[in-house]
Amino acid sequence: MAKLTPNKITGLLKKSSAYYASDDDGSKGMGRLCVKIYPSGSKRFVFRYFVGTKANFILIGNVPNDGGKVNDATDKVQGISLADAREEAKKYGAMLQRGLDPKVEQENINQEKDNKAKLEAQKGSIAQLFTSYTTQMEKVLSLKLYLKLIDIVIFLIFFFFNKQLFKSRSVSRG
Repeated sequence: MAKLTPNKITGLLKKSSAYYASDDDGSKGMGRLCVKIYPSGSKRFVFRYFVGTKANFILIGNVPNDGGKVNDATDKVQGISLADAREEAKKYGAMLQRGLDPKVEQENINQEKDNKAKLEAQKGSIAQLFTSYTTQMEKVLSLKLYLKLIDIVIFLIFFFFNKQLFKSRSVSRG
């Protein structure tokens, strides 16, 4: 098939089973941008490439209702434009030329992003750190205050006990 255009993509009709329409840019060994048309009529951009004789597919994104025309921000339709899908396919093709499996590389990139996001979430904000620190210090200070209070009570008990002993000795002597 020739190069895909938004009008050609819009004109692709649903069939009883899913099928692919590919974007032929004349390059070999770099995979192909394809549109997968489902029996429901929905369409998705996929990147098709071969490892040995096995075809592999990477989902790039949904085709918007307008066939992937570039829209301005006010007329945004859910999906990815044909131009953006081609850029993504070029990225995957470059991975193939370097001898890398794009699906594995994409999984590694996604895993790395997830790990970074988890690390950022664990760091916490300055406000969270401050709140945590002040809460901990309140616990420590209340414990110190409690221990100091116990010391005072013990001191007072011994003071009054010794005073009573002193009075009882002075009364018995006198």
